[in-house]
Amino acid sequence: MQLKKILSNSVTRSALLYTLGIFIVFRIGSFVVTPGIDVAQLFNAGINLDNGLLGFYNIFGGGNFGNFSLFMLGVSPYITASIVIQLLENDLVPAINEWKHQGIDGQNKRSNMTKILAIIFAVFQSLGFVLIFSLGYGVVLLGGNPTIYDYFLVTIVITAGTAIMIWLADRITEKGIGNGISVLIMAGIVAGIPSTLTKINSIYFTDIATNQELLSNIILWAIILIIEILLVLVVIYFNLAKRKIKINYVRLSKGKLNENSYIPIKINPAGVIPIIFVTPIMLMPIVILNIVPAFSANGVGQIETIIRAMFDFSTTAEYWYIATVVYFTLIVIFSVFYSYIQMNPKNMTENLEKQGAYIVGVRSGEDTEKYLEKFIMSTSIWGGLILGFIAVIPLLISQIANIDPSINLSLLGTGLIITVSVLIQAYEGLLNKTQTNEYRKLFGEDK
Repeated sequence: MQLKKILSNSVTRSALLYTLGIFIVFRIGSFVVTPGIDVAQLFNAGINLDNGLLGFYNIFGGGNFGNFSLFMLGVSPYITASIVIQLLENDLVPAINEWKHQGIDGQNKRSNMTKILAIIFAVFQSLGFVLIFSLGYGVVLLGGNPTIYDYFLVTIVITAGTAIMIWLADRITEKGIGNGISVLIMAGIVAGIPSTLTKINSIYFTDIATNQELLSNIILWAIILIIEILLVLVVIYFNLAKRKIKINYVRLSKGKLNENSYIPIKINPAGVIPIIFVTPIMLMPIVILNIVPAFSANGVGQIETIIRAMFDFSTTAEYWYIATVVYFTLIVIFSVFYSYIQMNPKNMTENLEKQGAYIVGVRSGEDTEKYLEKFIMSTSIWGGLILGFIAVIPLLISQIANIDPSINLSLLGTGLIITVSVLIQAYEGLLNKTQTNEYRKLFGEDK
């Protein structure tokens, strides 16, 4: 019924079509290869672009990373920049902190600074990946013997692609459905599904030597499908679940307290941001190893092997379990940290006091702030553990079931969280647009 209502409404229908148009532009850009890159060498270099940390980048971009396309970085630099700005707003830089109190002007300043910082991050990330491929894997730029100009050209082109992605995301947020950044990430994930299914069919169901082997493969993927369905239910609950803090107001309304008032605290306030933020952090050691060949050649021995295992996450990597534990731990830590920064118990306490509200059974002021700190900390720890568990499930399944390294199971973990979260947010956004449009028509305000 609600879906019919959405499709029959002119406003929501236009938003859907506009978003679809942006998707088409996004996919066209995905096939534009960065000038100066020999794609044939990239595919023949033996780089694992289907799993590991590069696999995460690849699936987020719908395969854009794998073919070194114009949009290979996607919107990850923007997400990193947003996190940095949020940290600076937390009383670290007074001038930036003031933006929160300047209304629309402050929001515009924040948005512009985030975009500038995103471009700066894009320059460093694109240069880092070019160095990884050229120095670490021998993928030379076209013509061989690349000069500084060649590196500069490739870096600028990839950075420009990120700027276009940010602009497209803004258009979706303004005229389309949902948050543009999240929607484009989801679009990249969904775009990668057909190629993954094709690989699964080719490796596990085509030209199988014996019926017994075919039956084993059917059972294997049936189990994985069941796990997928269960995870969908978990992720939906995970995104909608909230803990409530009961509050009352000092001011009475018609002589009665509003006993139904509460502060909703999401189980996972950080969303999927920790995963996206942690991935480039884990890539930094391998960038250093490839940029400084002498460091790698002169020997760090076992340490280098572990670092490369973290980079690869391959089922054949000797230290894949260390990579998995480190990845899980970083996700949990950053999830707790980011949730705490985002919720900010001090600001919440001040807002309650301004509204004349208080938490039931807790004194106002310092006691309220300590209570909120403890509450948010315990909630975000559980949220981080669940998020980390879902993120490492593909790695565990790949290792236990010995899945072919060319098959990326990230849709079972990170991709699943993003896809379900964005679909829920988009659906809620469409409902809001529908209700707003009906309200305008009812009061004769629709133009």
